[in-house]
Formats: sequence, C-alpha cells, structure tokens
Amino acid sequence: MWSAVGGAGVRLALCSGLLLVLGPAPTSSTAAAGEVEVTTHGTVQVYPYQQADVAPAYMAVHAVQRTEAATVAYLSVGYVDEDPGSDRRPISLSELSVPGARFVGGDSLTSIRLIDPSSAVILSTLPVGGAGAVARAFTSGSGAFPQEAGVMGVIYAVLPPLPEDIETVHVQLGFAAVVPDVPVGDGLLEPIAGDGDRDALVPLGTGWPAIDPQLLANLDEPDLSVFPLSAVTEAIDGSTRETETADEVTVDIAADVLFAVDSADLTTEARDRIAGLARQVAERAAPGEVGVVGHTDSDGTDAYNDDLSRRRAEAVAGVLQPALGTAGLRPLVEGRGEREPVADNETDEGKQRNRRVSIRFTVDPAEDGR
Repeated sequence: MWSAVGGAGVRLALCSGLLLVLGPAPTSSTAAAGEVEVTTHGTVQVYPYQQADVAPAYMAVHAVQRTEAATVAYLSVGYVDEDPGSDRRPISLSELSVPGARFVGGDSLTSIRLIDPSSAVILSTLPVGGAGAVARAFTSGSGAFPQEAGVMGVIYAVLPPLPEDIETVHVQLGFAAVVPDVPVGDGLLEPIAGDGDRDALVPLGTGWPAIDPQLLANLDEPDLSVFPLSAVTEAIDGSTRETETADEVTVDIAADVLFAVDSADLTTEARDRIAGLARQVAERAAPGEVGVVGHTDSDGTDAYNDDLSRRRAEAVAGVLQPALGTAGLRPLVEGRGEREPVADNETDEGKQRNRRVSIRFTVDPAEDGR
C-alpha cells in the first residue's frame, strides 16, 4: 500500500519501495536490488468519467521516447483507495475520442496526447486494429491497469513520430490534466519486462512494458493523428462547445437545446440563438463554404439517424443562410448520424453530447480581431 505525506503542494507516495513525487518536479527513485530506477516528471489525479465522488486514479509520466517510426510515452497508473463501485477500465479515465473523432471505442486509454507549443501541434494516440477496422487505441490493455489499491502499473501509449529537433513536450493525461516540459529521449526504454503482451501487468520498478517492434513498423497512417493545437470553450450549461485552431473554428450546438426529441423543427429560442451565431460567423469566416453537420446518438437505425441528422443540419443552415449570404459564405450540409461520436453512447450524458449540430468555418485573418 502507499504511504503519503503532503506539504508545499507536493505529495510523496511510497509504492513497492519506490518514491514518487505527485507534482510537477522531476524525481528519481532509489532502486533496490532487482528493481529498476524510475524517474517521474509529474503526477496528476484523474477521476473516472470526471466523477469527483468516486476514487480517483493517479497517473505519472516517466518518459517520452522517440523512435524512427513512432513516439512512445511510458506512464504509470494506480488507485489509492479501495472503491469497488468505480469503473476501473482504462476507458473510464479517458476522453472517448481524439481530435477529429478518428476513432472511438475499445477498452483502451485513448486520450494520451503530446503537445508541442513550438509548432502548435498535438500528437494523439495512434489506433491499432487493422486497416478500416480500428478497434482500440495503441496503448496497454485493460489487464495492465492495476485493480488493487496502492499498486502502480506501468503502461505505454504509442503516438506519431516527433521531429528530431523537439526536446520537450507537454503530456496530456485523462480529460484535461497536463504534465509540462517532459524531456524527449531516443529509443525504447530498457530493461524490457514481459513478452509484448499489451495486457501484461508490469508493477512500477520491475521493468518497462514490451512493445512489439513489428507493430511499430506498421502504423496506421500516423499523420492522421497529428492535429493543430486548439482552444476549447464550453458554455456553462453545456449548450455550445467551440474549438478553435489558428485557422479554423468548429462550434458544436447541443441538439437538445435546438430540437424536441426526434424532431428537426427549430424552436423560436433556437432560431434566435442560431441567428446570433450566424452574425459571428459572418464577421470571422473567410469567404467560401461553411460546414453544417448534424450528429445523433446511437439510438435508432443507421438510416433513421442519417436522415434525422441531415434534416437537423438543413434546419440550422436555413437560419444561417441570410447572414452568411451577405458575407460570401454558403452552407455545406451533411448528416453523419451516429458515425462520429464525441462521447460514450453507453451513458445518458454521452448520448446527450453526441446529439449536436456542428458549424465549421475557416477564419479570415484579415477580419478576425481575436
């Protein structure tokens, strides 16, 4: 079990004779005979599904290593308190999509990201599972996540390759926690524990998880997991969520504030909200197309959801059009049904987030005053 003391914003935890700093300052453990020395660059507290009333997990960043084909982040995870009611699958500590919703699902920790402020890009966890049939994120499996309180298990995440000139990155864990300025090393860590089984439990201090070199040599289009650094702003009531990069803005409007259940008829209040948004888009967008895309949750058939999502997008585009037309903008309407979820469709909260209409436009730098 862990023992812990606190002071000056730093928490020390003892696990299997290894000392970790739960905070931003790097530290190196003193390895006993047969144990592996472990450096920790920072530890964050992550709550399953962002629920603060359940036992949190602690996640520590130990290394970010560059190879020719990929980047590998070595982390550890563990729980301090016994809480049999908590969901201790890795997916519970993770956002359920990567930027652009490239893949969602599988019992994996999807939201490990590397942030390079110097180039304004984010590297997101790569998928693995075969071309056209991505099943999970390229991370350790659920068996590598300790269930016993007080045990830290080392896990890995595979991301796109980093350029040789990048010396440090910020590491994002869970929903939003960030460990800053982690040095980038070269090559996989030694010694290797295990035989490459992604579900093998590797207790902290006993080695590093093995990664099959063949998998690293056959990555699924790593460039698709590199995204521009973005800022996300969400309304307090969850009605809108705006994601902005240097040259593009996406505004997600919750369908529940626009439409009644199974309806594509806008309420009067919704029309006023969209008209206000249209004026903002007209002021900031570069001339050309403005994407208006409808999304649903997973309830109902594919055909029904595709039709409903398109009709909802058409309704929003109809209100946008008067303001956009005078600015040389034209809506491009799509209905994507349930194919691009941003949350888990197994929960009511997740379904609510997935029901949305997205408005995407390119920023006109000559007009944008932000």
